[in-house]
Amino acid sequence: MQRLFFDAKADEILSIFSGGPAVDIRELKTTLQQLAPNQSSKWRNIKV
Repeated sequence: MQRLFFDAKADEILSIFSGGPAVDIRELKTTLQQLAPNQSSKWRNIKV
Protein backbone atom coordinates (compact mmCIF):
# COMPACT_ATOMS: atom_id res chain seq x y z
CA MET A 1 0.00 0.00 0.00
CA GLN A 2 2.81 2.40 0.90
CA ARG A 3 4.62 1.71 -2.37
CA LEU A 4 1.43 2.32 -4.33
CA PHE A 5 1.02 5.70 -2.63
CA PHE A 6 4.58 6.82 -3.39
CA ASP A 7 4.44 5.49 -6.95
CA ALA A 8 1.37 7.67 -7.50
CA LYS A 9 2.44 10.76 -5.54
CA ALA A 10 6.25 11.01 -5.87
CA ASP A 11 6.14 13.70 -8.57
CA GLU A 12 3.62 15.73 -6.59
CA ILE A 13 5.75 15.51 -3.43
CA LEU A 14 8.78 16.59 -5.44
CA SER A 15 7.00 19.66 -6.81
CA ILE A 16 5.56 20.67 -3.42
CA PHE A 17 8.87 20.62 -1.61
CA SER A 18 10.99 22.12 -4.40
CA GLY A 19 10.81 25.79 -3.57
CA GLY A 20 7.71 25.23 -1.44
CA PRO A 21 7.20 25.68 2.28
CA ALA A 22 10.25 26.19 4.49
CA VAL A 23 11.27 22.80 5.86
CA ASP A 24 14.57 21.15 6.69
CA ILE A 25 15.28 19.67 3.24
CA ARG A 26 17.95 17.27 4.50
CA GLU A 27 15.57 15.85 7.09
CA LEU A 28 12.78 15.65 4.52
CA LYS A 29 14.98 13.79 2.05
CA THR A 30 16.14 11.37 4.75
CA THR A 31 12.56 10.66 5.80
CA LEU A 32 11.38 10.17 2.22
CA GLN A 33 14.35 7.92 1.50
CA GLN A 34 13.41 5.74 4.48
CA LEU A 35 9.74 5.61 3.48
CA ALA A 36 10.21 5.08 -0.26
CA PRO A 37 13.76 4.14 -1.23
CA ASN A 38 12.55 3.06 -4.68
CA GLN A 39 11.90 6.77 -5.44
CA SER A 40 15.38 7.93 -4.38
CA SER A 41 16.19 9.39 -7.80
CA LYS A 42 13.25 11.77 -7.39
CA TRP A 43 14.10 12.66 -3.80
CA ARG A 44 17.58 13.72 -4.90
CA ASN A 45 15.95 16.29 -7.19
CA ILE A 46 14.17 18.18 -4.38
CA LYS A 47 15.64 21.67 -4.41
CA VAL A 48 15.71 24.35 -1.76
